[in-house]
Amino acid sequence: MDRKYRRVIWVLWMLLFPAAAAAIVPVYAGWQVSDWLSFLPFVLLIALAAMFPIHIRETSIVPLQGVALAVFLLQGFSGELLITQIGIVIGIARMKLDPEDWYRLPLNSLIFLATSSGAAAVYYAAGGQTGSALLDELALGLIVLYVVTYFFINNGLIYAVQRLTVTDRSVRFFDEALKWEVLSLLFVLPVGLTLALLYEIAGPVVLILAALPVTSIAIILSFYGASRETANQLKKVSQFGASINERLDTAEVLELFMDTCWDLFDPRDVCLYEEDGEGGLQPVFRHTKAPGSQLPPESGDGVSRLVYKSGRSRLYEQDSEIPKLARTGLPSHTKSVMSAPAVRAQKNVGVVTLLSEEKRAFGKDELMLLEIMAGYLTVAMQNARHLSRAKKRGERCALTGLYNFRFFEEKLVECREPFAVVLLDLDHFKQVNDTFGHDGGNDVLREAAEMIETCAPDDALAARYGGEEFVLLLPSYTAEEAAETAEHLREQLAEREFTLPDLSGEERKAAVTASIGVAGSVPGEDPLDVLRNADRAMYTGAKQKGRNRVAMHGLPGRAG
Repeated sequence: MDRKYRRVIWVLWMLLFPAAAAAIVPVYAGWQVSDWLSFLPFVLLIALAAMFPIHIRETSIVPLQGVALAVFLLQGFSGELLITQIGIVIGIARMKLDPEDWYRLPLNSLIFLATSSGAAAVYYAAGGQTGSALLDELALGLIVLYVVTYFFINNGLIYAVQRLTVTDRSVRFFDEALKWEVLSLLFVLPVGLTLALLYEIAGPVVLILAALPVTSIAIILSFYGASRETANQLKKVSQFGASINERLDTAEVLELFMDTCWDLFDPRDVCLYEEDGEGGLQPVFRHTKAPGSQLPPESGDGVSRLVYKSGRSRLYEQDSEIPKLARTGLPSHTKSVMSAPAVRAQKNVGVVTLLSEEKRAFGKDELMLLEIMAGYLTVAMQNARHLSRAKKRGERCALTGLYNFRFFEEKLVECREPFAVVLLDLDHFKQVNDTFGHDGGNDVLREAAEMIETCAPDDALAARYGGEEFVLLLPSYTAEEAAETAEHLREQLAEREFTLPDLSGEERKAAVTASIGVAGSVPGEDPLDVLRNADRAMYTGAKQKGRNRVAMHGLPGRAG
């Protein structure tokens, strides 16, 4: 939460809480020790309820309302207000928050202060009674009204605070946490009424006996909520495993992995490293939710290196647990770290590390899920890279690294906009092979291909046509514009000197020129016809006219 909102919360609490104290103190000022001893069982129950919150994603539901309802029916608004505030203090203290998160105490105090006041006002306005009148006339309908009013005021205020202070616009009123609130609401009325009636009939000692079932319910709900959350997370991990194996591109694999990490674990930073072949780590990606924050150095952070060398996962729930040697490279905001090795064929090939600025952001369950995801990721990355290499071999010329003609032809046929084709043939290339051998000829082809790719426009597609011929596809180019590009290529090649060993092993200079044909597309024309026209221009307008020149289809060639 932004610092300005924290200040506002503290100021409001200091202004409004004295009013709550004014409602409580006069009621209990005259109590004797015996009165306080009779109240202690309620404190015990509220403490036990606060100790077992139900965790739903980023929300913790504390089942206080059953005990608070009993106190309200027995002692009225002031008693409910007091016991609720005690429960808040115990629940917040259990969280062991960092100083910057202490604002949660006044925030929750204010929310429940408003909730208690609003629900009590509605109940009393409807004619409801509390205290000794409870057993004389049990108005069940009014009690239900109180519970429902309490529920909607409480959750409405929580939603309003989230909408005001959280930048994430995806915050919704009807979310998973609200479903659990509704479920806990079903227990509030019977638990609260039972406690109140037992207290009236048998006295405070019965509340001590009731502590066991109340605590059991709280524990069951807490563990059930945790198991449901774990089951949902496992389902998402399973979906991730199925989806990631459908990705055929490494960028898509990494994007899906990163998005799943954000969704499941809500970290501040997601870092993925892989082995560099020299016993170290190199980054694959390092993404953060904090723009401009410092991420681990290129060689990997200390925790990731530790995991890579040991092959064992690491979980640090708070910054004080992180070993001094492992702190190297960690951003200063890091409070929690979770890191797992990526294993392939029983060998560590990388590390996945998640960082958070919150203490206890990750637990053992989350670490188990990350280990499963790291396994899926390793297999998917390997498959994607194998596919990428196979695809590259199928699309590229093994000698020059340019696209092969089959790939070029596929792209040419797909063209639906104005385009031009440049076809280039190296002159007298047989003499190069005769003088320098096929190895020397291959060297010339490789260097010529590199030069062509360097000189070609960024949006051009360069390919080896076959033998000593190369071809360029220039999208959105006219024939005249393509001819200028071709002339530049011809000049660069003509000025280039190749130094090669001849067949006797002596270093010699070799000059190579090119004859180039250019053709532009015409609306409705078959793209392959444009290629044929460039081929004709090269032979009839360049080769037959003396070579080392550019010829445009339908026009005479220009000599170099």
